[in-house]
Amino acid sequence: MEIANKWIRTIKDDDSFAGVCGVKKDITERIDCGFNFEFLDASPLYGSKISRTDKAEIFRTSILQGFPFPDFPGERFCAESLVWNRIGLHYKLRYFNEIIYRFEYLDDGLSRNSLKHRRQSPTYASLVYKEQMKYKPSLKEKIRAAINYWRFVWFAKCESKYVGLPLYTYLLLPIGVLFVIKDSKFFKNLK
Repeated sequence: MEIANKWIRTIKDDDSFAGVCGVKKDITERIDCGFNFEFLDASPLYGSKISRTDKAEIFRTSILQGFPFPDFPGERFCAESLVWNRIGLHYKLRYFNEIIYRFEYLDDGLSRNSLKHRRQSPTYASLVYKEQMKYKPSLKEKIRAAINYWRFVWFAKCESKYVGLPLYTYLLLPIGVLFVIKDSKFFKNLK
């Protein structure tokens, strides 16, 4: 906590920051981690551009209270990126290259079962990808988001699921359908 507090103090009087973000380190040492800079101020929207490493975000409580997770009855999993991206439209984080969180990937954990959780909470999943199509900076990220949107929206129960989509997304519908078929075969083989 000492390292995190050091970085929190560097932004405490600047309201343009939502918080700070350090490095998460897999305790099994299987995954390389770290940023290639000492620190960087950027929107959470650019997190994947900054580094593919696991990140440990620390947000100001007042900011998180202003960006609550939506509530979809019957669904239990929502990727944090939904809220992080919304925060990133208004605020930045100070990313720093120090480990502040150690973890271990578990066989039954969220990371290894991400597909299952997104499939069981399709309204959340499709909302995450719908917003990524709108806000992510690169064309590659927008295309990936559009494909994943079609991959999960089939199972969503939201009424406005086809409203407000960029025109290019309809060209990616067939690829999304192929993933629906592939996922269905995968889950069928698990039984």
